[in-house]
Amino acid sequence: MKILFILLYILATGITGFAQVLLKMSTMNKPDFFIINRYLVVGYLLFFITTVISVYCLKKISLLTATALLPLSYLFTFFFTKIILNESISKRKILSVFIIITGIVIYSWGNFE
Repeated sequence: MKILFILLYILATGITGFAQVLLKMSTMNKPDFFIINRYLVVGYLLFFITTVISVYCLKKISLLTATALLPLSYLFTFFFTKIILNESISKRKILSVFIIITGIVIYSWGNFE
């Protein structure tokens, strides 16, 4: 049962990565109404939803597990910016992704509950 909450937490970090891309898109587009931009509104709405999901998951999984999984949002952001915004992937970005994955593995080695 705990694995379900871990997967839900990973999904929430993925949605967070997507929300970050929406916020970046909001800076590239003109506001739809007055100063409100639909990408901005949806991005912050997704942040709110993922916060609620994360708090719920933290009641079921350990803080150590959540701390190890949180950097996955950077990986999701990396992939979503490539897919949605067609940003280039440099060697530096690939190295950064490798360092994040290595850090997650080292930090969580044998500590997932």
